[in-house]
Formats: sequence, C-alpha cells, structure tokens
Amino acid sequence: MSARPAILFSVLLAVLLPYYFTVDRHDTHEVKIKQERANVLELDAVSGMVLRRGAEQVRFTRTSDGKLYQIVAPSGAFAPQDLMNALTALFLSTQEVEIVASNTDNLAQYGLDHPYLEVEIDAPGKQRPVKLQFGAENPTHTAFYAKLADSPKIFLMGLDLKYYQELIFEWVEGKHGKKAA
Repeated sequence: MSARPAILFSVLLAVLLPYYFTVDRHDTHEVKIKQERANVLELDAVSGMVLRRGAEQVRFTRTSDGKLYQIVAPSGAFAPQDLMNALTALFLSTQEVEIVASNTDNLAQYGLDHPYLEVEIDAPGKQRPVKLQFGAENPTHTAFYAKLADSPKIFLMGLDLKYYQELIFEWVEGKHGKKAA
C-alpha cells in the first residue's frame, strides 16, 4: 500500500477545512424560526371563571372560605372539585405561550372569527376579568389558537385545557356521575 492516498487526503482536508469554516458557515444551513414567547395571562390566582361554549355557559367561583370552587350557574349543577382545580391550575401554570401572529387581520385562519370557547377569568388584583377566546386546533393537533379579547396577538394553548372544559360541560349537563346513571 502506498502513502499517496493518505497524502492526497491530508491535502484535501487542509484545503477544505478552512473553506468550511470561512465560506460554508454552519449558520447558513440552520432554519431560523423566530418564535416569540410571552407571558400573556399574568395570573397569580383565580377567584372565578365563566366558560361559554355557544349558548351554553358555566360559572364557578371560590367559596367564601376560599378553599373550594362551586358552580353558581347553572344553578344546581355539579362538577368535581379536582376538575375545576385542574382547569384553573392550567391557566395559572401557563407562564409563557407561543405567539403565532401579532395581529388579527385574518381571524378565520385561526378559527377565532367564531370562537369555539370563550373564558372569563376573575383574578384577585385585576380590575376586569381576563377574557380569552379559543379557536381551531393547530395543524399538528397539539394545541389550539387563543386570543385575549383586548390584544391583537394570537397564541397557542395546550389541548388539555380543551379537554378539561369539555369535561366540566359534560358534568354540568349530567353526562357523568350520579345524574348520568
């Protein structure tokens, strides 16, 4: 075996390595996706919530001792405490969301021209309720589009939120628990 291939490889490496570091830079191959993230909800606690889905509405608030939630509308309705706690915890734990659009020029694209769900969150220290609208699922079906009523930004929130609110509506309608039997 001769040394010729090793010498040729070494020369080729000596020529191509500087080319790679100066001309064919690594960052030209990266796909740069600018994702804006923001804390849009800014909630520390939830004292009550109104869920609206079409003509249906469920309102629950903290009891006077502040330990539990109770459904106040429709009267006589029931949903488990852990379900209401889980839903409010989702809003409290949402520190940052992915902003997908900074304006609302085309709400139909996000299913927000006719929101699937509207939520009003009463929070201590807030003068007005935090009003959210929820639209269609994103293309990967991992989240759905949301928008604050007083903001043009459209962002993504997880499907677990949709799941919990649907369960609350099912309990209130009597499709679970004692009423369903």
